[in-house]
Amino acid sequence: MATTYYNDPKILVEISEDLGDAMYGLEIKNLESNFAERGW
Repeated sequence: MATTYYNDPKILVEISEDLGDAMYGLEIKNLESNFAERGW
């Protein structure tokens, strides 16, 4: 719904409630292999 109603703040507030915690990020320098080695 967020992509459909991206320009309607009232709907975005309603659908954004209770989303939970944000996703955590990974630092590239801490990865065990480079993206090139993994086929990216």
